[in-house]
Amino acid sequence: MNDRICSKCGRAVPEDSLFCPSCGNPVNQGAPQSLTPVPKRDLAGPLFGGGVLIILGVSFWLATSGAISWAIWWAYFLGGLGMLLILLGISNARSGKDSGPITGGIVLLAIGIIAILAWNYSLSNWWPLVLIVLGLVVIVSGVLSRRIAPR
Repeated sequence: MNDRICSKCGRAVPEDSLFCPSCGNPVNQGAPQSLTPVPKRDLAGPLFGGGVLIILGVSFWLATSGAISWAIWWAYFLGGLGMLLILLGISNARSGKDSGPITGGIVLLAIGIIAILAWNYSLSNWWPLVLIVLGLVVIVSGVLSRRIAPR
């Protein structure tokens, strides 16, 4: 039987004891157990979903109150959705995840801004061409980034 020594009083403590029989001091039971960290709960999904509903509600509220036209409320919604995607991408990048939502967010934000400007300045005939150019820019940049990236 291997006895241990109490760190408080220095007396022998039987191997199977939890406390020193002499002074009552708790005795270590071997190596301390490592605690498994509780994984952090990813809040991106609920925050993004809630954000979409808030943006949708605000854009509907602005249209029903007459602050914006129903004909253009969708541009405000897309712009808000774009900002939300940009924030999600930044959050992902900070936590080491894929920051892909940033590109989609920039595209949606640009679509919203272009549509709002076209509506406000009566340029509704040409703004779809800007979307076509924007789409081509996204495709070309994706192809070029694939060629540059190491395989």
